[in-house]
Amino acid sequence: MKLRSERRILADVLTTLVIREWRYRLSRGRLSMAWLIIEPLVQMAFIGWLYSAFGRQSIAGQDAALYLGAGIFAFLTFRTLCIKPNDAILTGAGLLSYRQVHVLDLILAKWITEAMTYLFLIGVALVYMAVYEPSFRLQWLPFLFCIGVILCSSLGIACILATLRRRNPAAAAFFKPFSYVLYIFSGVLHPVWQLQEWFANILMYNPLVPLLEQVRKSL
Repeated sequence: MKLRSERRILADVLTTLVIREWRYRLSRGRLSMAWLIIEPLVQMAFIGWLYSAFGRQSIAGQDAALYLGAGIFAFLTFRTLCIKPNDAILTGAGLLSYRQVHVLDLILAKWITEAMTYLFLIGVALVYMAVYEPSFRLQWLPFLFCIGVILCSSLGIACILATLRRRNPAAAAFFKPFSYVLYIFSGVLHPVWQLQEWFANILMYNPLVPLLEQVRKSL
């Protein structure tokens, strides 16, 4: 009988856990799946309506819909990949009784599930823009670099938040409120460099600011 290598065991464990996550998500109904698409669209439509109500059709020389859409969707991807896996250790605690399953496997499985979903949605958005926007040109290298930074940094933060919640479950109550603060001060809705210089200099310490700007430039 041929023994499986450690890599094969890890791959099998992650595959099983990811399938388990998808089954759980599908069991919650179609509405929970549809909300992944509806949430960014609702935000874009509402904020876009506010901008158009004040006669603003462009932001920083870019079409307002594209500017807002790129910023909102990139931020939601980062926020979701950071926050959603934070309960992975608690909800999967029973699986740790199996010696093949480790704490990091639980976090990775939930993170991979979320990442697969958002990468699919990003692909759909790019195809839509390529088909219906004749002037659309994507700079692949900067775009893929930004996506890579979002993925890598979100995985690291997800591990930190999951560990923090495991040790202090009450800490989870502060995750989403803090993400709302980041939403406002990350240049999602307005160019940071158009603010007062002293304030813009402070906000530039937030790594999401140049990251979102680069996402927009690549589009």
